[in-house]
Amino acid sequence: MITEIKLANIATYNSVSFTGLQRQNFIYGANGSGKTTLSNYLMDVSNSSYSDCSITWENNIPLQVLVYNKTFREKNFNSTGKIPGIFTIGEKSKETTDRIDEINKRLDELKKSTIGDNNTKDSKSKDKDGLYETFKTSVWNQLYKKNESIFKDAFEGVMRNKDNFVAKVLSEYEIHKSETSLTFEELKELSDKIYNSPHQKFAELPEFPNIDLEQDIENKIYSKKIIGNNDVDIAALINKLNNSDWVNTGRKFINIDDKVCPFCQQKTISDKFIKELDEFFDETYTNDLKLLNETSDSYERNSNVLLEFLDKIENTETTNENTQLDLTIFSAFLKSLHSEISENLVKISNKKNQPSASFELKSHKEILLSIKSVFENAVQKIKEHNDIIDRLSIEKENLKKKIWCFLVKENESLISDFNNKTEICEKVISKMEARIKGYDSEKEALNIELKELNKKDITIQAAIDAINDILRNYGFMNFEIVAAQEENTYTLKRKDGSLVEDKLSEGETTFITFLYYMQLVHGSLNDDGVEKEKILVIDDPISSLDSNILFVVSSLIKEELKKLGNKDNKIKQIILLTHNIYFYKEVSFIDGRENTRKDLTYWIIRKEELTSEIQKYEKNPIVSSYDLYWREIREHEKDGKCNIYIQNTMRRIIEHYFKILGKYSDTTLLDKFENPNEKNIARSLLSWINDGSHSLPEDLFIEEPEQITNNYFDIFRKLFINAGQEEHYNMMIAIQD
Repeated sequence: MITEIKLANIATYNSVSFTGLQRQNFIYGANGSGKTTLSNYLMDVSNSSYSDCSITWENNIPLQVLVYNKTFREKNFNSTGKIPGIFTIGEKSKETTDRIDEINKRLDELKKSTIGDNNTKDSKSKDKDGLYETFKTSVWNQLYKKNESIFKDAFEGVMRNKDNFVAKVLSEYEIHKSETSLTFEELKELSDKIYNSPHQKFAELPEFPNIDLEQDIENKIYSKKIIGNNDVDIAALINKLNNSDWVNTGRKFINIDDKVCPFCQQKTISDKFIKELDEFFDETYTNDLKLLNETSDSYERNSNVLLEFLDKIENTETTNENTQLDLTIFSAFLKSLHSEISENLVKISNKKNQPSASFELKSHKEILLSIKSVFENAVQKIKEHNDIIDRLSIEKENLKKKIWCFLVKENESLISDFNNKTEICEKVISKMEARIKGYDSEKEALNIELKELNKKDITIQAAIDAINDILRNYGFMNFEIVAAQEENTYTLKRKDGSLVEDKLSEGETTFITFLYYMQLVHGSLNDDGVEKEKILVIDDPISSLDSNILFVVSSLIKEELKKLGNKDNKIKQIILLTHNIYFYKEVSFIDGRENTRKDLTYWIIRKEELTSEIQKYEKNPIVSSYDLYWREIREHEKDGKCNIYIQNTMRRIIEHYFKILGKYSDTTLLDKFENPNEKNIARSLLSWINDGSHSLPEDLFIEEPEQITNNYFDIFRKLFINAGQEEHYNMMIAIQD
C-alpha cells in the first residue's frame, strides 16, 4: 500500500505530499487543478520528468499500480480497433486449486515473515542511527570542542562537518588502536615546537673540546714526595733537617770557583760536598721534577682552554634570545669549575715550591659531566628544532598522527563501545537481510510455479463475457466486445457484424473503457500476473457519461471499495480522483460510519494562479445545496416535525436525483410501484410536491395532518427503493451533520 506520495517540480506542483494515505482515498479537484499529473505519475513513476517525485510504500513493499485515466483510454482504445486481451482465471481442477491455495498461503507466510524481518531490520537500523547520532554528539564535544584550540591544525578538513569528523575518528582509531600515544604534555611541547617556535634555524653550538683534565689530575706525581738519594752521607742530615727543597734551591747558587756557601757565605764548600749534593739530587729526583712541571703545565694549559671555551659559550648564549642552553644551571656549574681549577692551581704551585710535599688535586669529573650534559642537551634541542625546520611539512603531518593517536586512545572506551554496539546492530541487520533474501528466493520459485499453474486455466474469454453482460444489462445493445483475429486481442463489433473501430461516441468509449479497466482489475495483460496484488488509481471515470451511467460506474467502484480489506482480495488500495461533486458524494459513501473510520482519507486539490496545493480533511469536505435539502429531510426524521417548505425540498431532491441525473419521468417512477395504494400515494406525493413547490404559502396556510405527511415520507423513501437507489437514500439519510 502507498502511504505517501510526493509531487515536486512537476507541472503545477512545487512541492506537496499526500501523507497518511489509507486503503480508500477520495481526491476532489476541478478540471485543470492537477489530478491528471498525479495519476500520470503513478502510471509511470520511472519517467525522468518525475525525478523529484517519490512514493513511500508500506513495509517498503511495492505493488502493481493500475491507473485509469485519459492516457489509459487513449492507449487501449485507439483508432486501430485492437484492444489488448485481459487474462483471467477460469475453472480449475481441485488438485490445481489446492496447490494454488497452498502456494498462496505460503506466499502470505513469506510476506509476513518479510515484513517482520524488515521491521526488525528497520528497528535495528534506527538503533544504529540513534547510536551514531549519540556518538557523533559525544565525539564532537569530547574530542573536537575540548581540543580545538590546542590541536586545531590536526582537525583541518573535518572541523565544519560532524559526519566527516566521526568518519575521521573511526578511521584513526583503526590505525592507532594498537599503538602507544604520547602524553598530553609531550604533545603540547611538540606542538609548541612545530607551531609556536620561530620558523628559522637556531645557531649551532661549537663542538665541546675533547680535553681530559683527569689525566693530569690523577698523576701520582702530586702525591709523591720528591726527595734526594738516601745512600749519600749528606742525606742523613738533609732528611733530619727536612730541608731538601731548601738545599736544592740553594744549590743553584753555589759557585764552584770561589767555594763560598750560598747559605753562610763562608768558604766551606768542598769538592766532596758538591759531589755529595749532586749525588743526593740524582737523576730520579730530576726526572720527578720534570714530570711535575710537565703535568702541571698540561693541566694549567688545558684548564685554561676549557674555561676559555666555556666562558665564551656563557657570554654568547646570554645574549642569544633563542638560546636552548639552561644558563642558570650552566653558569652555576661553570662557576664551581672555575673554583675547583683555581684551587688545584694553588696546590700545583705549592708542589712546585715544595716537591717533597704531598698533595691531592680535586677531580673535575662530576662537574664536567654535568656541564657537558647541560651543553649536549642544548645541542640536541637545537638539532631537533633545526630538523623540524628542515622537515616542517613532514613534522606537521607526524604531529597530526601523534595527536590523533592521543585523542583516540584517550577516548578508546567511548569509541570501542560505539563500535561494539554498532557491530551488534549490523549483525542483526545482515542476518535479517540474508533471511529476506532467502524469502525472496522462495517467493520467486513459488511465483514461477504459480504462473505455470495459472497458465493452465487462464483465458481472455471470461473478460469478454463479463463486459458484454454489463453492456446488455444497462441497455447497450448496439455493440459488443469480441475476440479479434489477432491472438489475445479484442475488438468492438456492432449488431450487424461490422467493426466499430473509432465510431463510438465519447460517452460510449468512456464507458466501455471503464468496463475494460474493471475487468483488468482482476486480470492481467499477460498470462502470469492475474493473481498479483494491485493498487487502483481511478481518475475521472464519468467524464462524458450520461447521468444514468454515472450510477453504474459508481456502483462498480463501490463494490470494489466494499471488498477492500478482505483477506483474499488482491486489491489493497484505491485512490479515486474526480471533478464531479455528485459522483464524489455518491462513490465516497460506503456506509454511515465515514466520520469514525480510519481506513479512508479525503483530499481537495486547489489551483491558485499557477500553483496546485492540497488539503487533507478529517471528514468528507464536499457539501452541496443537494446535501442541504437532505438535511431538512433528516431533521423531519429526527423530530417528526414538518415545516411549510418540506414540499419544495422533496421536489428538488427528486428532480435533481431522478429527473436531471437519472432521466426518470413521473410515469417511470410511478410504474415502479406494484401496490395500487402505494402508487396512488406516490402520485399524490408527486402532485403535492409540484403544487407545494410552485406556490407561496399564505397566511391562511392549513398544515397537513401529521399522519399524511408521514405517509408521504414513507413513499418518498420507497421511490428510491423501487428505483434501485436505496443505497443512495440510506447514505443521505444517515449522514451526520
